[in-house]
Amino acid sequence: MRWKTFFSLLFLCLLTFNVDGQSTLRLMSYNIRHGAGLDERLDFDRIAEVINREHPDVVALQEVDSVTQRIGGRDLLGELGQSTGMYHLYAPAISFDGGKYGIGLLCRRKPLSFRTVPLPGREEPRVLLLAEFEGYIFCCTHLSLTEEDQLTSVERIGALLEGEKKPVFLAGDLNAEPDSPTMKALQKKFVILTGGKEMTIPADNPQSCIDYILGYMANGSRYQVTTNYVVNEPVASDHRPVFVNVSVAGTHPEQDLSWDELQKEYQFPEWYTEARFGIWATIGPQSVPRLGGGWYARHMFMQDVGSQTFGRNAYAYHLKVFGPQSQKGYTEVIHQWKAERLNTDSLVAYFKSLGARYLVVHANHHDHFDNFASTYHPWNSVNMGPHKDIVGLFEQSARKYGLPFGVSSHDDRFLNWWLPAFGADTSGPYKGIPYEGRMTKADGNGKWWEGYDPAQLYGLPPEQRTQEYERKIKENYLLRQQELVTKYKVDLLWVDGYGFPYGNYGKEVFRTLFNNSLKQYGKINAVGIAKVDNESMLVRDIEAGVADTILPYPWDGIFTFTHWFYKEDDPLMHNARTVIELLSDIVSKNGNMLLNVELKADGTIAPEHKKILDEVGQWVRINSKAIYGSRPWTVYGDNLNSCLRNVERHIVNADAGQVLEEAQKENFNARTVNSTPYGSDEVRFTVCGSKLYVIVLNPESGTIRVPVLGFGSSEHPGKISSVRMLGSQQNISFSQSEDNLSMDIPDERPTSYAVVFEVDGAIN
Repeated sequence: MRWKTFFSLLFLCLLTFNVDGQSTLRLMSYNIRHGAGLDERLDFDRIAEVINREHPDVVALQEVDSVTQRIGGRDLLGELGQSTGMYHLYAPAISFDGGKYGIGLLCRRKPLSFRTVPLPGREEPRVLLLAEFEGYIFCCTHLSLTEEDQLTSVERIGALLEGEKKPVFLAGDLNAEPDSPTMKALQKKFVILTGGKEMTIPADNPQSCIDYILGYMANGSRYQVTTNYVVNEPVASDHRPVFVNVSVAGTHPEQDLSWDELQKEYQFPEWYTEARFGIWATIGPQSVPRLGGGWYARHMFMQDVGSQTFGRNAYAYHLKVFGPQSQKGYTEVIHQWKAERLNTDSLVAYFKSLGARYLVVHANHHDHFDNFASTYHPWNSVNMGPHKDIVGLFEQSARKYGLPFGVSSHDDRFLNWWLPAFGADTSGPYKGIPYEGRMTKADGNGKWWEGYDPAQLYGLPPEQRTQEYERKIKENYLLRQQELVTKYKVDLLWVDGYGFPYGNYGKEVFRTLFNNSLKQYGKINAVGIAKVDNESMLVRDIEAGVADTILPYPWDGIFTFTHWFYKEDDPLMHNARTVIELLSDIVSKNGNMLLNVELKADGTIAPEHKKILDEVGQWVRINSKAIYGSRPWTVYGDNLNSCLRNVERHIVNADAGQVLEEAQKENFNARTVNSTPYGSDEVRFTVCGSKLYVIVLNPESGTIRVPVLGFGSSEHPGKISSVRMLGSQQNISFSQSEDNLSMDIPDERPTSYAVVFEVDGAIN
């Protein structure tokens, strides 16, 4: 019953409060008896597993040895920090057994500062470890066995905290029963958050409670406990850990705002609306196979991919390169991903040189694999594969080079996406042998993934899934994504799929994003992108497509060269010409372009893609005046579909009538390298300041006429005084009449792609 209650309450508490950028704090205290259990077995991994099961933000540890002989000269706290993925702080109290003995902290976030304070102890000296975080202070101690020394320690702690305005937590083995003078003295300034009624020692048959977590009240802080309990662990130590999920009421000056309250505060930030061009870097285990399409992880388990022909090579490729899917599944692909040449500083510097004004990094795909140091999901790039925090490395480099930093998350559909992994071959020598999705944790014995549970990657087999299970999946999604946007101080979050991921769970992730930004900047400086209608705070995602007209709100067109992950068998859908044409079209309609760079598995850019990027970057540098900070004119273009006037040609294998029909769609409507080239007189418009920019998409030498810029046009342009081609000093001949603006396209142009003219006088 406790776990059922815990998970249901946990979701509610995540909606209430924010300390140090978190909705609540998950706190734990554990006397670990130098890693020796009641079975007298020294087992640091067992201690780490107890901690990891509770996912605490901060853990107070007592009886912590450091390089003593009885633990074999090992660094106990350092090993626990590595096994839990947490920062560790050590406060030795005495020299002992060739090393040190004392207390320690494990924490998800690096503290702003910490210090140790000596406390009295007749049997041995004692110590207090105080760590200050952005929104609170956490103290760990192990009090003396002597009541007089305990009371003196209580006085010293009270004096130490005098005048402290932040919420303060005190945790540890206090060697005092709930009704003792020591606890009564503490409760003059503290409130017990862990209840104090459930017993903690001895672990195999608890008879006493001497382990606590308390909150400091003398500064007016008030604490709201969502759940607390003694962790049921009878062997790993002689104490059982205590745990509390807590928020602080009414003391933090920046409380979380509700969705409706955030809407009243929100305006799309200028850094985004003026940027117009960003880069999205995609890399992951699916970058490893050379063939098989952008959904390799799914299609490798499908002998017949049906209509998803872009994945037709995945099954055969996997069988040939990795082995039978019933023996070597996606875990083998993960294992072979190393990202050994990944240099995020070099990549981000290059992206910035191309003209990108923000960076987005792939945090997870439908394969349910996290590219960051995930507390709540063991299948991540830090634990396995490259053993690198991919998101963290890119975030550091983005900050270094001054680019706003975003992440993309595509994880909410993994349960259905992975269904083929639970099947088996329908023909051939491996017919009927279940694929890897049906393997268990025990099947990993002797394999590289020993100790990891495939059910946490693929999900449970479909027939075992219950409503309760799916609810826990959604709660885990919420925890992972909130950690993602908080830990990396994300400026932009893009979620895939239609609607909020998992409904209100996904909406709550965006609420965390916006509240974090409000606290960090004093205003909401973050951007959320999703395929969600009627949400005034979200940028509309048009995937691989373009709006068919000027939209009154920001939107984002997202494109890739092939099928999201780099594959040698995927033909290029875009080259420099089509990328430049799309960017021009998007900006003319009030949108931004997010261009995917499909990194190879080693972390480098494929030469054929870099050539395209270099050409795009050159064009953007020359024509930046028409892009950055621009806004649409009264119409987005002229001479529309002029390529269809004299000849019916195919655009993406469609006849002329279908072309016009496709123009009314959005997602996946983009023109590609197979599309009929634009007519030589089709143009797009942008405005920046008093200048009108006319972008001729597919220029040819000669004269073009732009009817909408004639004096008689319904758009009422002003009298044009000059026309200049960006990137050139040539004189441009032009004339404006009642019917049109006529201007010459010279033979020599700055690039072989779209040409941009700066027009004075047209803007009234």
